[in-house]
Amino acid sequence: MDRFKATLTALLPVRRSLPLAAIIVTLAVVQVAYMRDWQTALVPLGMGGGFLVLAPWSWRAFHGSAGGWAIYVALPVLVVGLFGAVLPWALRMGPTYITDPGSLVVAVVVWCVGGWGLGRDIDLELDVEHARLNSIKSHLDPHFLFNTLNAIAEWCVEDPKVAEDATLRLAAMLRDILEGLERRTWPLARELAVVRDLLELHRIRDPDAFTYSLPEAPPGAPEVPPLVLVSLVENAVKHGPRKGHKGPIAVRVIGAPLRLEVENPGTFAPTVPGRGLAMVRQRLALSYGARGQLAISGQGDRTLAVITT
Repeated sequence: MDRFKATLTALLPVRRSLPLAAIIVTLAVVQVAYMRDWQTALVPLGMGGGFLVLAPWSWRAFHGSAGGWAIYVALPVLVVGLFGAVLPWALRMGPTYITDPGSLVVAVVVWCVGGWGLGRDIDLELDVEHARLNSIKSHLDPHFLFNTLNAIAEWCVEDPKVAEDATLRLAAMLRDILEGLERRTWPLARELAVVRDLLELHRIRDPDAFTYSLPEAPPGAPEVPPLVLVSLVENAVKHGPRKGHKGPIAVRVIGAPLRLEVENPGTFAPTVPGRGLAMVRQRLALSYGARGQLAISGQGDRTLAVITT
């Protein structure tokens, strides 16, 4: 039932509903114009309505399952047969151009192909949205968001001004992250501003957990793939201060070609890279090809992540 409702909802946007409505209405108008009988419009309207309600949903529900294709093809045969043969016979319409046997076969084929196309398009759209949410999760630890919101709730009572500032900072950072997911590159200054918001928000609950140093973007600095530093800094906080390692987090911007460094307290322990670091490497490869590299190494009791472009 949830998939059925979700499918119908996905058909409502104008990009889908308008062309579908145009096709169905055109068929109805042409049918009436040729046959001079308004009842004949019930044939394309019934077939079209059945297609909208059942075709994309049935593809999403049954494809890939045992016997799914048989069910998927059986539905249009039943609906087209009902409105293209049984209904005209019951109303004594006589032959029409849509109820011709050849036209009914075409209607079944169009139903199957159209339902497959629409169902697949809806699935791909949902997959993209799911990937987008996963992408946001890879840049921000959900525990960080929960902790920040809890801290803001506490500050609402203890210090409303701090709570207001934190809320505005969090909103600005989330807005920037959503924008960054849509862009190939953006100014380094914009990236550093998001990093600053991130670090400040991490310090809300425990201001003594760490300090940080963050440079200004040098004049003429090239644009960078959005959120590459955000992911590294989030990783640095996760494996440094949040694991009890006290000390400064340092972000450095070095020369040309651009080199970005993030250093955090805590001994480096090689692990399987998470989704966030994998995405950083993917974005570097898309922007810089083989030149874009991410390396993480130990520096005594500290960990250093380096991006080279």
